[in-house]
Amino acid sequence: QTISLNNYKDQVLLIVNTATDCEFTEQYDDLEELYEKYHNYGFCILDFPCNQFGEQAPGTMEEIMSFCADTYGVSFPQFAKIEVNGPNESPLYTYLKEKQDSTLSKRIDWNFTKFLVNQEGDVVARFEPLVKPREIENNIKKLFWINQTNGKYAMITLDVDSTDCNLNSCRIEGSAYQQKEEITRYLKFKKTFDHPEMKDAEVSVAYKVNNKAN
Repeated sequence: QTISLNNYKDQVLLIVNTATDCEFTEQYDDLEELYEKYHNYGFCILDFPCNQFGEQAPGTMEEIMSFCADTYGVSFPQFAKIEVNGPNESPLYTYLKEKQDSTLSKRIDWNFTKFLVNQEGDVVARFEPLVKPREIENNIKKLFWINQTNGKYAMITLDVDSTDCNLNSCRIEGSAYQQKEEITRYLKFKKTFDHPEMKDAEVSVAYKVNNKAN
Protein backbone atom coordinates (compact mmCIF):
# COMPACT_ATOMS: atom_id res chain seq x y z
CA GLN A 1 0.00 0.00 0.00
CA THR A 2 1.31 3.43 -0.99
CA ILE A 3 0.73 6.25 1.49
CA SER A 4 1.19 9.87 0.52
CA LEU A 5 3.14 12.11 2.87
CA ASN A 6 0.36 14.64 2.22
CA ASN A 7 -1.49 12.64 4.87
CA TYR A 8 0.85 14.28 7.38
CA LYS A 9 0.54 17.82 6.10
CA ASP A 10 0.48 20.50 8.83
CA GLN A 11 1.96 18.10 11.40
CA VAL A 12 5.26 18.14 13.24
CA LEU A 13 7.17 15.05 12.10
CA LEU A 14 10.05 13.07 13.51
CA ILE A 15 11.42 10.85 10.74
CA VAL A 16 13.68 8.01 11.87
CA ASN A 17 15.58 5.22 10.13
CA THR A 18 15.38 2.26 12.47
CA ALA A 19 16.63 -1.28 13.04
CA THR A 20 15.44 -4.03 15.35
CA ASP A 21 18.84 -5.57 16.17
CA CYS A 22 20.83 -2.45 16.98
CA GLU A 23 22.40 -0.99 20.11
CA PHE A 24 19.94 1.90 19.73
CA THR A 25 16.80 -0.23 19.27
CA GLU A 26 15.70 0.58 22.82
CA GLN A 27 15.09 4.13 21.62
CA TYR A 28 11.73 2.77 20.45
CA ASP A 29 10.64 3.17 24.09
CA ASP A 30 11.32 6.92 24.04
CA LEU A 31 9.82 7.31 20.57
CA GLU A 32 6.58 5.67 21.61
CA GLU A 33 6.43 7.81 24.77
CA LEU A 34 6.79 11.00 22.72
CA TYR A 35 4.19 9.81 20.23
CA GLU A 36 1.64 8.98 22.90
CA LYS A 37 2.24 12.30 24.64
CA TYR A 38 1.93 14.60 21.63
CA HIS A 39 0.24 12.90 18.69
CA ASN A 40 -3.16 14.35 19.58
CA TYR A 41 -1.65 17.78 19.18
CA GLY A 42 -0.35 17.35 15.65
CA PHE A 43 2.85 15.32 16.12
CA CYS A 44 3.72 12.12 14.30
CA ILE A 45 6.69 9.77 14.10
CA LEU A 46 7.44 8.13 10.76
CA ASP A 47 9.48 4.95 11.13
CA PHE A 48 11.51 3.71 8.15
CA PRO A 49 13.38 0.47 8.85
CA CYS A 50 16.73 0.26 7.07
CA ASN A 51 19.05 -2.73 6.69
CA GLN A 52 22.05 -0.80 5.36
CA PHE A 53 23.95 -0.60 8.65
CA GLY A 54 25.33 -3.94 9.75
CA GLU A 55 22.23 -5.69 8.36
CA GLN A 56 20.52 -4.94 11.66
CA ALA A 57 16.98 -4.89 10.24
CA PRO A 58 16.95 -8.34 8.62
CA GLY A 59 13.33 -9.34 9.14
CA THR A 60 10.27 -8.98 6.96
CA MET A 61 8.03 -6.00 7.62
CA GLU A 62 5.55 -8.29 9.33
CA GLU A 63 8.30 -9.54 11.64
CA ILE A 64 9.60 -6.02 12.31
CA MET A 65 6.14 -4.63 13.12
CA SER A 66 5.30 -7.60 15.32
CA PHE A 67 8.57 -7.24 17.24
CA CYS A 68 8.08 -3.50 17.76
CA ALA A 69 4.48 -3.88 18.89
CA ASP A 70 5.19 -6.79 21.24
CA THR A 71 8.44 -5.42 22.71
CA TYR A 72 7.87 -1.65 22.79
CA GLY A 73 4.15 -1.19 22.20
CA VAL A 74 4.84 0.83 19.05
CA SER A 75 1.71 2.47 17.66
CA PHE A 76 3.14 5.13 15.34
CA PRO A 77 3.27 4.58 11.56
CA GLN A 78 5.87 2.13 10.27
CA PHE A 79 6.73 1.93 6.60
CA ALA A 80 8.46 -0.53 4.27
CA LYS A 81 12.22 -0.87 4.47
CA ILE A 82 14.19 1.71 2.55
CA GLU A 83 17.76 2.69 1.82
CA VAL A 84 18.95 6.03 3.13
CA ASN A 85 22.29 6.26 1.29
CA GLY A 86 23.56 5.36 -2.15
CA PRO A 87 22.06 4.89 -5.61
CA ASN A 88 18.85 3.34 -4.26
CA GLU A 89 18.35 6.05 -1.65
CA SER A 90 14.72 6.86 -0.91
CA PRO A 91 13.58 10.17 -2.46
CA LEU A 92 12.36 11.14 1.01
CA TYR A 93 15.90 10.95 2.37
CA THR A 94 17.27 12.82 -0.63
CA TYR A 95 14.81 15.59 0.25
CA LEU A 96 15.66 15.56 3.95
CA LYS A 97 19.38 15.82 3.24
CA GLU A 98 18.86 18.63 0.76
CA LYS A 99 16.76 20.61 3.24
CA GLN A 100 18.87 20.05 6.37
CA ASP A 101 21.51 22.48 7.60
CA SER A 102 23.95 22.77 4.69
CA THR A 103 26.93 22.29 7.01
CA LEU A 104 25.84 18.73 7.88
CA SER A 105 26.98 15.60 6.11
CA LYS A 106 24.77 14.28 3.33
CA ARG A 107 25.47 10.78 4.55
CA ILE A 108 23.42 8.96 7.18
CA ASP A 109 25.96 7.30 9.46
CA TRP A 110 23.85 4.77 11.36
CA ASN A 111 20.45 3.62 12.55
CA PHE A 112 18.21 5.99 14.52
CA THR A 113 19.26 9.22 12.86
CA LYS A 114 16.33 11.58 13.41
CA PHE A 115 15.01 14.45 11.29
CA LEU A 116 12.62 16.95 12.85
CA VAL A 117 10.30 18.54 10.29
CA ASN A 118 7.91 21.42 10.97
CA GLN A 119 4.34 21.92 9.76
CA GLU A 120 5.53 23.63 6.58
CA GLY A 121 7.73 20.69 5.59
CA ASP A 122 11.00 22.39 6.58
CA VAL A 123 13.77 20.31 8.15
CA VAL A 124 14.50 22.21 11.34
CA ALA A 125 16.97 19.81 12.97
CA ARG A 126 18.85 16.56 12.54
CA PHE A 127 19.85 14.42 15.51
CA GLU A 128 22.45 11.68 15.37
CA PRO A 129 21.85 8.21 16.85
CA LEU A 130 23.51 8.96 20.20
CA VAL A 131 20.88 11.65 20.88
CA LYS A 132 18.01 9.94 22.67
CA PRO A 133 14.47 10.88 21.62
CA ARG A 134 13.58 12.17 25.08
CA GLU A 135 16.47 14.62 24.81
CA ILE A 136 14.80 16.39 21.89
CA GLU A 137 11.38 16.81 23.49
CA ASN A 138 11.89 20.56 23.95
CA ASN A 139 12.81 20.91 20.29
CA ILE A 140 9.52 19.27 19.41
CA LYS A 141 7.53 21.42 21.83
CA LYS A 142 8.96 24.60 20.36
CA LEU A 143 7.19 23.78 17.10
CA PHE A 144 3.83 24.20 18.79
CA TRP A 145 2.61 26.00 21.86
CA ILE A 146 1.88 23.83 24.84
CA ASN A 147 0.68 25.06 28.19
CA GLN A 148 -0.18 22.73 31.05
CA THR A 149 -3.03 23.60 33.41
CA ASN A 150 -4.49 21.25 36.00
CA GLY A 151 -2.76 18.31 34.38
CA LYS A 152 -4.31 18.94 30.96
CA TYR A 153 -2.51 20.05 27.83
CA ALA A 154 -3.91 22.65 25.49
CA MET A 155 -2.00 23.22 22.28
CA ILE A 156 -2.19 26.79 21.06
CA THR A 157 -0.84 28.03 17.75
CA LEU A 158 -1.48 31.44 16.30
CA ASP A 159 -3.34 32.10 13.06
CA VAL A 160 -5.38 35.16 13.93
CA ASP A 161 -5.00 38.84 13.19
CA SER A 162 -3.03 40.30 16.08
CA THR A 163 -5.42 43.27 16.15
CA ASP A 164 -8.11 40.87 17.33
CA CYS A 165 -6.17 39.95 20.42
CA ASN A 166 -4.91 42.26 23.10
CA LEU A 167 -2.25 39.92 24.40
CA ASN A 168 -1.66 41.85 27.59
CA SER A 169 -5.23 42.56 28.60
CA CYS A 170 -6.50 39.27 29.96
CA ARG A 171 -5.53 36.20 31.89
CA ILE A 172 -6.90 32.74 31.38
CA GLU A 173 -8.59 30.66 34.06
CA GLY A 174 -8.15 26.91 34.21
CA SER A 175 -11.79 26.39 33.27
CA ALA A 176 -11.23 28.19 29.96
CA TYR A 177 -9.05 25.42 28.62
CA GLN A 178 -11.06 23.21 26.31
CA GLN A 179 -10.18 20.10 24.38
CA LYS A 180 -7.80 20.87 21.56
CA GLU A 181 -10.49 20.38 18.88
CA GLU A 182 -12.50 23.31 20.27
CA ILE A 183 -9.52 25.63 20.50
CA THR A 184 -7.83 24.74 17.24
CA ARG A 185 -10.98 25.32 15.17
CA TYR A 186 -9.69 28.88 14.92
CA LEU A 187 -5.98 28.13 14.94
CA LYS A 188 -3.65 26.45 12.48
CA PHE A 189 0.04 25.68 12.49
CA LYS A 190 1.66 28.75 10.99
CA LYS A 191 4.43 30.01 13.18
CA THR A 192 7.02 28.82 15.69
CA PHE A 193 7.17 30.35 19.16
CA ASP A 194 9.42 29.79 22.11
CA HIS A 195 6.98 28.52 24.74
CA PRO A 196 8.69 29.82 27.93
CA GLU A 197 9.05 33.35 26.59
CA MET A 198 5.56 33.50 25.10
CA LYS A 199 3.56 32.04 27.97
CA ASP A 200 1.49 35.17 28.69
CA ALA A 201 0.74 35.69 25.03
CA GLU A 202 -0.20 32.05 24.69
CA VAL A 203 -2.80 31.99 27.43
CA SER A 204 -4.25 35.29 26.31
CA VAL A 205 -4.74 34.05 22.77
CA ALA A 206 -6.31 30.87 24.10
CA TYR A 207 -8.79 32.96 26.08
CA LYS A 208 -9.72 35.08 23.09
CA VAL A 209 -10.18 32.07 20.86
CA ASN A 210 -12.29 30.32 23.45
CA ASN A 211 -14.55 33.37 23.60
CA LYS A 212 -14.98 33.24 19.82
CA ALA A 213 -15.87 29.58 20.02
CA ASN A 214 -18.62 30.40 22.47
